[in-house]
Amino acid sequence: MIPCEVEGYPTPSVTFYRDDGAPLPSDRAAVSSNTLTISNATVEDSGVYKCDAVNEYGAAHAQVSIQIEGCSLGQYSSAEYIVRSRVN
Repeated sequence: MIPCEVEGYPTPSVTFYRDDGAPLPSDRAAVSSNTLTISNATVEDSGVYKCDAVNEYGAAHAQVSIQIEGCSLGQYSSAEYIVRSRVN
């Protein structure tokens, strides 16, 4: 989950995107309450993610670097990826 915490009046609209221009995985990405969630993340989901918050009075921008480092097999042989993030 990648939150984009915003405040403003009128309430800003929030948009998430990848810095490299790659599309968000439409079948696995969802935005709810200004938080981007990518289900079943893979190594290919690693990268810099940005959020823009915009209203009629201005805009704010934030980004975070997400690195999917690998996977380990759990008790039921389902893959669990290790996710590390760094706020830039």
